[in-house]
Amino acid sequence: MKIDIYDKYQGKIIEEIVPARSILSWIYTTKLGNLIRPFFISKGFSKFYGYIKRRKGRLAIENMVSRTGIKLDDFESVSRGSSIESYRDYHEFFIRKFRPGKRNFDPQTRYLPAPCEARYLLYENINLQETMKVKLHEIDIVQLIGGQAVGTKVDLEKYRGGALLIARLAPQDYHRFHFPGEGEILDVFEIDGNLDTVTDFGIKYNPKVLLRNHRFVSELKLKSLGYILYIEVGALSVGKIRHTHQRKEFKTLEEKGFFEVGGSTVILVFQKNNIQFDKKLVEYSQKGVECFFQVGDKIGEL
Repeated sequence: MKIDIYDKYQGKIIEEIVPARSILSWIYTTKLGNLIRPFFISKGFSKFYGYIKRRKGRLAIENMVSRTGIKLDDFESVSRGSSIESYRDYHEFFIRKFRPGKRNFDPQTRYLPAPCEARYLLYENINLQETMKVKLHEIDIVQLIGGQAVGTKVDLEKYRGGALLIARLAPQDYHRFHFPGEGEILDVFEIDGNLDTVTDFGIKYNPKVLLRNHRFVSELKLKSLGYILYIEVGALSVGKIRHTHQRKEFKTLEEKGFFEVGGSTVILVFQKNNIQFDKKLVEYSQKGVECFFQVGDKIGEL
């Protein structure tokens, strides 16, 4: 399956590099793959995969760098230099941080910055009563935050008619996620679930994957935007969702946490009429094509 995305830096649609394309295709398109898929999307497999990856070093990193074109000079390492040898294992490489100045982490920004390095898809005019079609996804906002029982923690009415932004991270991406503005955390809760793939391979056969995968839901109050929902969704082989920020208050683009090993997704839900979104994001989202943004990029005007 070919996955097309719009890359603003190249100014055109490109085919996404999918490191595990052959494995994903086998799992989701063959009889045997479908038969054992429940094992692959279980937390047990995720823990096993994470254990293996922690013990894989140079070879696994070399393979990922050569296949996807990761620029190691952009990232910090635990030892001197920017070579593959500077990482002690694949896990350390996976949760790498950018070197200062390699991304726009301006806390004084007056626009809406991309909270993570990912492929973005926008849906406007949220309907609270119906399942929304977002590309291949089927999304029900109530189920997204855990259903009626958990949903009572959040007053969803204030998000009626608002916007939903899906940010899909691939295995080759920077896997730390950040706050999109200054504000405070009002609530955080965890929803148990599977760890299925969030790429088109899996969504074609499981369009409700974002409603069924393991996730954390945070309700934030931003000084510039009001209330937003910030949801981190685990995916195939993601070992853990780690929250590094421990205070109630936060600054713009301050780190919120990171994903451990694998692809994953961040979902933002905004109130109505608070943002004028990037024109290319709106244009390509209407066509069902994701747009790639680097963390800190402007994705909307406030």
